[in-house]
Amino acid sequence: MTDFGRSLTILAVAAMIAATGCERSGDPPPRFNTPLGVSAGTPRAVAPASDSLLRDPTGYTPASVPPIGSTVATGGGGTADDGADAAIADAVRDSMVRLVQSTLKGELAAALESFNPDAVKALAENSEAMDALQNWHGRIETMLRTVGDKLGSPIELDKIADTLAEQLRTLDVLKVEVQDADHASITLNFTPESLEALGKAFGDTTPVPPEATAMMAASAGEALPMQRIGGKWVIPDMGEPITEEQVRQMLTALKAAEPLADRLTQILNEAQYSNMDELQQVLMPQMMPMMMEFMAAMEAAAEDEDDENGGGDDGGAGSGG
Repeated sequence: MTDFGRSLTILAVAAMIAATGCERSGDPPPRFNTPLGVSAGTPRAVAPASDSLLRDPTGYTPASVPPIGSTVATGGGGTADDGADAAIADAVRDSMVRLVQSTLKGELAAALESFNPDAVKALAENSEAMDALQNWHGRIETMLRTVGDKLGSPIELDKIADTLAEQLRTLDVLKVEVQDADHASITLNFTPESLEALGKAFGDTTPVPPEATAMMAASAGEALPMQRIGGKWVIPDMGEPITEEQVRQMLTALKAAEPLADRLTQILNEAQYSNMDELQQVLMPQMMPMMMEFMAAMEAAAEDEDDENGGGDDGGAGSGG
């Protein structure tokens, strides 16, 4: 695969890590920019750590219950001292992989099943929001397909999702630590060798750049707690549940970005490029103007909302500037 293929592979895994909510710290985000379900600075109870990633098995029940408090770390091979622990580790690992696979394929309702239902209820039950996310997945698919055609290397998210899922199950990169029958943690642990094997699975036989390995290692730091709820292994804690307000803000942001996405799709269609360097030359001059336009659209949306809610009543004296 081309350099773009490698980049897409690494980005897919990086996006998968980001989707798990591994990064919880930082300053409070500005309006319309709060990650769904994330509460900045909210401490999390984490079981004895290893590394992080996610997926979901429906109706799984362990064969037997291991002693409470025991912790058995298992890698990709699923070896453990106790058969029940090995089965739990496989189920936790499978839940994570299924989340990644369904997200990349745009099976968003299925992806949300990998989270505590109470934490994602506001999003999962909002049909307008789910339709909007589905629409954006289609937009992204169109853009990637266009780029792949121009670079002579087809990009199909369904195939990428299936290949990535297979490799995550095969490579020894998902480390599971079992606490008891209903609690575990999982960590993503890439090595240069596993990254190289992942690249080869996508047709890329070039050596893995040291910076790529460093990026993945830096991303993997914290173990992600998993819990069996309603027969499914899920991510139990997102800091705080997604709220209806956050869903509304997400819808505002997606709507504001639609004209920019349409323009970017047109640029990708009409521009001439045949490699990553040329693609970067096409995109770089567009990024800052588009970002400024997006911020202006968000600001306008915020002002419209304040007007609708009567939020400008006591600020009229200063609104003439």
